[in-house]
Amino acid sequence: MANITINHDKYTILTNNPKFCNKELQFQVTPSKSITIRTAPRASSNRILGIYINAFNSHTPTLKKIKQIVNHFAYTMRFKKITHDHLIYIINKVLLPKLEYINQFTIFTRSQCDSLLAPVKKLFKQHLKLPISTHNNIIHNKLFPSINSFFYNQFYSHISIVNVIFNTPMFSTIGLQKILTTQYDFWIPNFPTSKDLSNSIFSNYQSLLTRQLRLFNKFYITFLPHCNTSVSGGGNSIVSYFNSHQLLDSLSSSDLQSLQKKCIMFMDQLASIDGSYLSTWKDVKKQNPKANFKGPTPKWFQ
Repeated sequence: MANITINHDKYTILTNNPKFCNKELQFQVTPSKSITIRTAPRASSNRILGIYINAFNSHTPTLKKIKQIVNHFAYTMRFKKITHDHLIYIINKVLLPKLEYINQFTIFTRSQCDSLLAPVKKLFKQHLKLPISTHNNIIHNKLFPSINSFFYNQFYSHISIVNVIFNTPMFSTIGLQKILTTQYDFWIPNFPTSKDLSNSIFSNYQSLLTRQLRLFNKFYITFLPHCNTSVSGGGNSIVSYFNSHQLLDSLSSSDLQSLQKKCIMFMDQLASIDGSYLSTWKDVKKQNPKANFKGPTPKWFQ
């Protein structure tokens, strides 16, 4: 047997509970030995197999790493005596696959992708003797010497990831968990429709599948689960009710968080038993005794 020593000082625990962030926890390894492990701070990230993971779904670490890689690449290639064909090959076959791997748990907007790859696009335009002000559509057009778009590369990559997860029996449990988490993000009893995905109401910490579906929806690509993931307990959800009435103000992120904390999803939870009238806030508390009703009456109820 190999004589292997474990360095417990390098252990880190990721938690999405703010109460336990950046604290030391004691763990009993053996009856006679205990170790102390510190939980990661809220803003920090940990690299796992080259991918930066943040417990609160922050994309800042990944964004910084991609910026660092792109800037280093642009600076290094700037002094290389190569043709534009060489540069095209290196960008498409070396740089973009590396960024794709790092970016597999993150979704960036089109403007973010354009900003991240700006140094590389500037370098490519210089190789083609084009003005820096040349529109990006030209250097991404296959009719001319072109490089692949980072935004569309991200799109194709995440399409493949979703396809693998939901069509592989081994990942069926993970897929179901992702679906339920997405429904929780929108706080609706069914899998979100195309209209739901285009709605501006969403959680501050969207799950990866939620971000992926919102990206795909912009290209009119929709997904429907083959299993029933409906949440029972009422007929009409509160979020759908607000979205279907234009005279009502849209629910804000804080309103959505308030509904989630109080476990209120359906209009039936706010109405009388026969559904003929709206209950008072005091009666709503009685109808939902297990929910968290601390604080004043929320704005969405007023």
